[in-house]
Amino acid sequence: MDFQFHLYHIFLLTFLLCHGVISSSNITVIGNPVAGQVYTLLCGNATNATWKYSNGTTVVSNGKIIVSNNRNLTFNPLLTSHGGNYTCLSGNTSNNITVIVQIPQPETTISSNAISTTMVYSGTSIQMICTVHIPSVVDTPVVVKTLWIGPKGPITNGSRTNVTTVQTIPVYNTTLQISPLNISDS
Repeated sequence: MDFQFHLYHIFLLTFLLCHGVISSSNITVIGNPVAGQVYTLLCGNATNATWKYSNGTTVVSNGKIIVSNNRNLTFNPLLTSHGGNYTCLSGNTSNNITVIVQIPQPETTISSNAISTTMVYSGTSIQMICTVHIPSVVDTPVVVKTLWIGPKGPITNGSRTNVTTVQTIPVYNTTLQISPLNISDS
């Protein structure tokens, strides 16, 4: 839940700042900077412009980044590694823009060895798995934190509970096993 909360606030903030077509310091932004989508930067009215990374290296087309019409910089698709500062040089003019890439909400599922229509009884055991799939357009390191919460708060390893996490990028599995169940688990 904490993970979703932060992603929502990043999404909301970036959406408010970068929705639609925005012009800023002679650079026009087309689209929203969401990983996996097409995102284009236009360098003013220049007929001959050069795009540079923040380290001064010239941006060149490479299949996922396309420099066209001597002024357009298109990310297709935008990856998380594309985030950063870009400079458009045209004549004696330079304009800067920072691209903040939004991460799409990861697919999250919770499964259990208990069928939802079946009653689970005290003295038996239960295993639940929370699986988080990170989209392939997230090509930079991420931290996935999962937290199991029971009626008395967070669940950690104990005499009857076992929480394990297996991270096989791009899938993160966290398993909660309770054995034996007792009435205080409900």
